[in-house]
Amino acid sequence: MMQKISVRSWTALPVLIAGLIALSACGTSSDSSSPQNYTVGGSITGLAGGNGVELADKNGATLSVSADGPFTFEPPLAPGSTYAVTVSYQPEGQKCSVTHGSGTIRSANVTSVMVTCAAL
Repeated sequence: MMQKISVRSWTALPVLIAGLIALSACGTSSDSSSPQNYTVGGSITGLAGGNGVELADKNGATLSVSADGPFTFEPPLAPGSTYAVTVSYQPEGQKCSVTHGSGTIRSANVTSVMVTCAAL
């Protein structure tokens, strides 16, 4: 014996499908198990043309820079990591100094390290 399907059953079908779609999305998510890492950087001013300066971070990263402008160390660091930027190689005929060169990574990229170079 066949059972008749009423019109009332068909009107509930879109609600049932929407519910199944919503539930299927519950199991998917982005990988939030690894925390966001942040870079350390800033800018260099006063570097004479043709000269280069080498910067170092206490975490082992080094960076050679040959022109004024922004710089960024790689790799990014985890929140809570400390950094300390120094000049590991002075350009010929100049002395470069670092300000705002140390601190602790919080929840954003560090862009405040300033390297200023001047003639000897």
